[in-house]
Amino acid sequence: MSSNSLCIPLVGVEKSKFYLRRDVELLLNHIDISITEDLLSLYDIDWKMLQSKNIKCNFTLVDHNALASKAYNHINYNNLDELIIEILDHHEGIQHTYLLTSSSSYLLTYLDMNQYNHIASSNRLIGYDSIKKTPTVASTCTIISEKISLESNQLNPYYDDIRYLLTGVIGLDTLNMDAGIKKGTPRDNDAYNYCSNYMHSPPDKYIHRDKLYKILSQAKNDREFWRSLIVADAVALDYKVFPVSKNRNIGISAMLLPLQEFLTHDSMKELLSYMNNEGLVLYAIMTSYNNAESRSSSDSADTNSLTETLKKQVFTSLITILRLTEILTYSLIGEGNIHSGQ
Repeated sequence: MSSNSLCIPLVGVEKSKFYLRRDVELLLNHIDISITEDLLSLYDIDWKMLQSKNIKCNFTLVDHNALASKAYNHINYNNLDELIIEILDHHEGIQHTYLLTSSSSYLLTYLDMNQYNHIASSNRLIGYDSIKKTPTVASTCTIISEKISLESNQLNPYYDDIRYLLTGVIGLDTLNMDAGIKKGTPRDNDAYNYCSNYMHSPPDKYIHRDKLYKILSQAKNDREFWRSLIVADAVALDYKVFPVSKNRNIGISAMLLPLQEFLTHDSMKELLSYMNNEGLVLYAIMTSYNNAESRSSSDSADTNSLTETLKKQVFTSLITILRLTEILTYSLIGEGNIHSGQ
């Protein structure tokens, strides 16, 4: 990157939806960043004006390895694919191999959707093991921290704030490296330790990572907050889209509500509209939730009743989701207070 280049982080959702990420808002507030005043959405940018002035833009995809069709259509730059120069992600796709450093203990095999073949392997960092078919990191922030650790200017005092932000997200993504749940990987653990070792700040400037995880987790998992959301916001809060072809996508949403609670919404028909707007040919909803509030029977036992609920309330166009849901299983993780549904 040239010395006169400007690097701007952009959020991939509309600013009107920022409020949904209460955990992110809390974390940023800890270092005096306002989620509404200091962050930019890519939908805030007048891309047509920039292109008319021949202003060149390059893009790094973070926590995605393919630009969502909605974002793609909004930016609408000429030769947009060629302007994507880097990918940092941990989702499955097509295999690429890259040795992070000559002294690294990690020989990393990365995968992506293979949409941007011009990107060199050194800029295509995707934490997924193609042989074992498992992610090598639970958090894309682990990959970011690995890059930061190699930079010569890491003595910049602002790096402690950056490390603090990375610590918060890695903690959430790995469930604080809980040994019983085993969601985090050795790479996540190394990154978690590196990021929480603040070099330039007094000991009391930042909240200890265990307490920080508890605060952020409570904000993210607040059942009453999830119950208050309309359907469109609930499914959009943690949503991934995987392009199949032009204007045809596969979508996956993760929610922190029991599936049977979500299906009690009077506005379930909104899902049909959501699928149409997103161009989804296949859509899955995954749920995970803390079960301390309710000791109901397992979700798998209710599959038939859920099927009938969807049939009655959302019409047959969502049967595809239904059949996908029926063949997947629900499993108990840890000591029995947390259920996850895939």
